[in-house]
Amino acid sequence: MFAHNGKLKGIKKRSLDHCWPIGGTDNKHAFFWILEELCRRFDKPPTRSTALYGALRELCEDFGGLGVLTVLLNDSQSLFAHCSTHLA
Repeated sequence: MFAHNGKLKGIKKRSLDHCWPIGGTDNKHAFFWILEELCRRFDKPPTRSTALYGALRELCEDFGGLGVLTVLLNDSQSLFAHCSTHLA
């Protein structure tokens, strides 16, 4: 599950190599970019949740210069939440 609220100006300038969203929202592009970046960082699913959380935190912080990002991401076992401002 991926839920995003905010506006990420310029996110679509980040290339996608394996995933192509249907539709043109910044939300969809951000989700696929995160997935591709996780695949680049991990050859196989990480066994420690702290490794995944660390990578997700870095990726979400990378969006900081693009605008407001409030996101929830769930892998069916854990829920990751990030807010770049005081919206939450």
